[in-house]
Amino acid sequence: MRTTNSPAAPVSMNKKNDLLPDLKIEKRSIKSLKRSKHAVRRSSNRQKKKCIASIERFGFCQVVLITDNDEIVDGHALVEAALALGLTVVPCICIAHLGARRPNICLCYS
Repeated sequence: MRTTNSPAAPVSMNKKNDLLPDLKIEKRSIKSLKRSKHAVRRSSNRQKKKCIASIERFGFCQVVLITDNDEIVDGHALVEAALALGLTVVPCICIAHLGARRPNICLCYS
């Protein structure tokens, strides 16, 4: 996967409220990922089917958000769809820079 560095983008300072942190997409083994310890919505069969159809048609265009110890924060349905398609790895972004705020990230995606 390709990333570009825009010359107009501010340089990441790795500070608490960094609006443009340095994020890296990494392929992780599905077997290494752990379900969230926090309450998450269960994916409906309809949502799983939509994820499967999307991945089949376009490939993976979204990433799974994980903690530094491979706990899934967001993207459970994507992981389930990948398993149904027989994939062994998924694209992930580790959001360790958020610290204790990471469980709340799903609120902005809902």
